[in-house]
Amino acid sequence: MAQTTDQDPVAAMRPAARTSDPVNHPSHYTSLGAACACGREIACVQVTERMDFLVGNAVKYLWRQGRKDDRLTDLRKSAWYIARAIAQAEAQR
Repeated sequence: MAQTTDQDPVAAMRPAARTSDPVNHPSHYTSLGAACACGREIACVQVTERMDFLVGNAVKYLWRQGRKDDRLTDLRKSAWYIARAIAQAEAQR
């Protein structure tokens, strides 16, 4: 954890800066800069692990758009997962 400073009293709540880790913390899933109200960083997996597979993958590709593959490819991949989720939901009606 980061050290608390007089200028930033919540610094101790923020995770320390991490080096690039392509397995556990790939930059295309952690570089969005998303944070909760308390200022803690939120990684893609913290959001998508609570979703079903198809919807979670759609969100994953939207989250990383343009950070790993080109933006259009990621948007198309997300749309593919959304279309599958819609088809499944319609079949279950």
